Amino acid sequence: MNTLIKTLLTGICLLSPFLSTAQKKLVEGSITYKAVVNNPDGSTKEGFYIISIKGKQVRKELKLGSDFENVVIFDNTEKLYTLKSVKEKNFAIEMNPEDDRRKNEKYQGATVKQTNDTRTIAGLKAQCATVSYKDGNSAKVFYTTDWTTDVPYLFERFDILDGLPLAFDYKNDQGVVINFEATNIDENVVENAKFKVPAGYKIISNEEYKSMRSSR
Repeated sequence: MNTLIKTLLTGICLLSPFLSTAQKKLVEGSITYKAVVNNPDGSTKEGFYIISIKGKQVRKELKLGSDFENVVIFDNTEKLYTLKSVKEKNFAIEMNPEDDRRKNEKYQGATVKQTNDTRTIAGLKAQCATVSYKDGNSAKVFYTTDWTTDVPYLFERFDILDGLPLAFDYKNDQGVVINFEATNIDENVVENAKFKVPAGYKIISNEEYKSMRSSR
């Protein structure tokens, strides 16, 4: 074995610990979470939350029990759709991405405080942090630094983290708390149809949808 080959092999051996722990980027695939709703009256409901990614295209699907399903699609034209059923008719509500960005401005300028708490979630080491926002609210999150993504609107509340959130809570204005915990991260091929408005859905504006709800 000549000197050049020995030098190359030595370099590879020295680099291998760093290569094995390099952060992976999720470009195409899915993240699946178990979702548990905790209502103010003490009742609970279980379901799942699946985020599918293909480049800059994103599909977010939340299903809770047998009576709640919410699907949001960001397609490759930067259009944003929410799929809803009203009076047994299916609609794809076209939202203004700029409105969505403005709604999430409150999460910008957040700060992160790391803690010593760690857990194993979906087979990954997850570290705990508290994310504090300018409006005084804060959120506790467990996240992994093993994975990352380039999609800026994937986790609006946790964009500041250098990794993927694996466990976190969401509380709405009615006091309902949803607990999310990752069960799987898959680098799998996702069909383009996943990010298209399904057949049988009529595309309407958000104003049309609001008018439809007010007349119910």
